[in-house]
Amino acid sequence: MKTSITILVLCLALLLGHLLNTPVPSEMADPWQYRLVVAGYKLVRLIAAVKGFVHPADDNLFKTYNYLMGFALPAADQHAQGSTVQARYTDFDGTRVLLYETRSGREGLSPALVYFHGGGYAMGNTRAYGPLTRRLAEELDMVVVSVEYRLAPVHPFPAAIEDSLKATKWFLRNAAQFGVDPTRVAVGGDSAGGHISAVIAQQLDDDPSVPDIKLQVLIYPWLQIFDFHTPSYQNYERMFGDSFAVSRPHVAEFVSALVLGRLDNHFMDQLQRNEHTSVSFKKSEQYKKILDYTIIAKKLGQTTLTESGDKQNTYKGNETLWKELKDKLLDPRLSPMVRVDFKGLPTAFIATCELDSLRDDGIFYARLLEEAGVRVMWKNYAGVFHGASAAGPITIPSGAEIIDNAISFIRSNI
Repeated sequence: MKTSITILVLCLALLLGHLLNTPVPSEMADPWQYRLVVAGYKLVRLIAAVKGFVHPADDNLFKTYNYLMGFALPAADQHAQGSTVQARYTDFDGTRVLLYETRSGREGLSPALVYFHGGGYAMGNTRAYGPLTRRLAEELDMVVVSVEYRLAPVHPFPAAIEDSLKATKWFLRNAAQFGVDPTRVAVGGDSAGGHISAVIAQQLDDDPSVPDIKLQVLIYPWLQIFDFHTPSYQNYERMFGDSFAVSRPHVAEFVSALVLGRLDNHFMDQLQRNEHTSVSFKKSEQYKKILDYTIIAKKLGQTTLTESGDKQNTYKGNETLWKELKDKLLDPRLSPMVRVDFKGLPTAFIATCELDSLRDDGIFYARLLEEAGVRVMWKNYAGVFHGASAAGPITIPSGAEIIDNAISFIRSNI
C-alpha cells in the first residue's frame, strides 16, 4: 500500500514538474500567471494525446480544450449577482450569439460592440470568453454581442468569417430592436478574433447596404499567413521554444486546421520553413510591402532591429503548393494585409505584446492603416505574453491593462 502511494505521489510530482517547467524570460510582467496558463495548455495537450490513443482524430486537442473550458467555467448566460447586464443566447441570421444588454435605463440609442473570441479558429467559444465579454458589457455600459462562429478543422476557412459577417450584418440591419445606433458599432477581438475583426471591418466597408463599422479593436491579432520567420517569431523561439500555443509548430497546427481542414504534417512542415509560397511571390513588391522588417525597428523606437528575422527563406519555395493554395492564401478574408486600398477603414486600436510571436503582425497592419490615413492607436505592451487579456478563470494584471485601454479607446471614440 505504501509503495503504491509513493509511486502515485512521485507520478503526480513528475506531472506537476512537467506542467510548471516553462522557460520564462526575466522581463516578463506576470511570470507565475504565464506558467499557470502554459501548464493548463500542456495539460490539455496531454489529455488530448491520451484520448488520441483511443479515438484518433485531428480535432482531439481542440475539442478537449473546449470541453475542459466549458466544464471549468459557469454558463456565460447565467445570472451573475450584482451584474449590471443580462446575458442570453439567441440567433443572428443562423449564427448563435451571446447577447449582453444593459439593465440601466439608458435614454436614446446605445452604441454596441461585436466581439469575436480568440483560439486560433479552432478553440475557444462564447462560454470560455464569458468573463471577458461580461466585463466589457458592464464597463462599457452598452450592448455587446459575442459571436459563436464555427470552428476548424470541422469547419475550415471561410466558415468562421461567413458566420461572423452574417451575424454582424444582421445586427446592423436590426440594431433598432436592441436599442442600438447602427452607426456607432465597434468590432473587436483577440488573436484569431482580431483577425476576424479586421476582415469584418474591411468587408463591411465594401458593402453599401449596411452602415460602416465605427471602430475596430484588434488585440494581439494574427494577420498574416506568409512569413513565420518574422523578428517576433524568431525572438519567441529563442525565449520560449515550443512551450505555448503561439510557437511556430503550434501556429502551424492552427493554420493547417483552418486552411486545409485537417492536420497535414507535410503542410505544417512547409509552413514552419516558409516554403508554402513561391520564390517569385516572396520577391514581389506586394510581399515586400506587407512584410517590411524595417518598420518593426521604427515602430519600436530602435535605431536598428535587435532581433533578426530569417531572410534565408526568401530563396525557398514550393511552386506546386503555391499554385494549389494561391487563391486561398491571397483571399483578403484570410490575408487582410493583401487588400489594395485601406483608405476609409474604421479608426483602430491595435495592441501588440512584446513577448508574442504575433507581435509583428499587428505592427505591419498598423503601418498599412496609417499610410492610408486611418487613425490608429497602437500600443506595444512590454513584458506581456499572448493571451494575457483572455485567460479564462485566471486574472492577469497586464492583460487587464490591455482591456482597460481598449475600453477607454471605445468610450472616447464610439
